[in-house]
Amino acid sequence: MNTSLMIAVEKIVRPIDAPLVRKTRMREELYCHLEAIYHEELAKLDDKQAAFQAAINRLGDPETIRAELRKSIPRWNQILCKYFHYILRQPGEGRVRYALRFGLGYALFLAVLLLVPAVMNSLLSGNDQQYPGASFFVLLSLVMGWNSFVAILCAQPLIERKGINSHLWRFGFAGACFGFSVTVTHFLLWVVSGWQDSLAILLPWAPLFVFCAGWGIFSIVLWHLKTELKQTRDWDDLELAY
Repeated sequence: MNTSLMIAVEKIVRPIDAPLVRKTRMREELYCHLEAIYHEELAKLDDKQAAFQAAINRLGDPETIRAELRKSIPRWNQILCKYFHYILRQPGEGRVRYALRFGLGYALFLAVLLLVPAVMNSLLSGNDQQYPGASFFVLLSLVMGWNSFVAILCAQPLIERKGINSHLWRFGFAGACFGFSVTVTHFLLWVVSGWQDSLAILLPWAPLFVFCAGWGIFSIVLWHLKTELKQTRDWDDLELAY
């Protein structure tokens, strides 16, 4: 691919808040269109630099093209992508610090999400007693926050540039760590909640099921993310001079 054409396309597409798959499609379609124009101009001018500049001029104003591309993305999708941009790892932020920030943030979000309806229900019903499920919701939030911390910590080395070519066994090992964490924390939660008696018949097989589910889902999602990131790496590595 022509690097100069790629940079011209990336200057238009990169600022757009869009899902990764949608953004990749934008890049590919715009690049193909610009490349076709470039070859037309090159056949006429027989000068690469002149053909490149003519193709850029024919393509149109970058701001106008970017605005048209943004219109094709639903507003809620843009807001969601912008939100995900802020919760992603920031430049210069260490792996552990990012994983801790993500885990604590998720635990707090989940606690609020679970406790607010419970408190509102208690207030509207005029019940002054403490909501019986509040302690369980807090514990559940902490468990989910911890597992999010483990997931992010295990995933970071594998989706970074140096780890993106890692073999499948590395993803399996990371998935096993996450599966072990999910198994231990959720069964501790069940024991603390007093559910172990009702689940006694499942206990011989439940740990294996939870472990395999956590391992499998984590590994598959991470491998899929790695594949998508690998496809866009050439675009993401471009240095843009505005």
